[in-house]
Amino acid sequence: MSYWTNNTTADTYENAGPSGKYYGAVKIAATETLLCTGANNGMAAVILGSGANVAGTKIHLQGGGIIDGNDLLPLTIYEFAVQKVVAVTGDVYVLRKKGL
Repeated sequence: MSYWTNNTTADTYENAGPSGKYYGAVKIAATETLLCTGANNGMAAVILGSGANVAGTKIHLQGGGIIDGNDLLPLTIYEFAVQKVVAVTGDVYVLRKKGL
């Protein structure tokens, strides 16, 4: 009888991908802008940090349209196909979704 003793942790991640709905995040600090192209493509959710829910914070959507930060609650996950984020005050977190 033989036993397979190889560690499967790396194989599982490489074959199945990351676990969870979101697997990456980018923090946009106050006064910064994030364009969701290249390495930042596939951003699919936004969380406004404390103080970021102001009209100057802008979430630009891939299909068109802009959402002002004051229309969103802080510390809540909003699923949007994000094209660009402009943070004015407070931090904004943009999450990369599995499968994109």
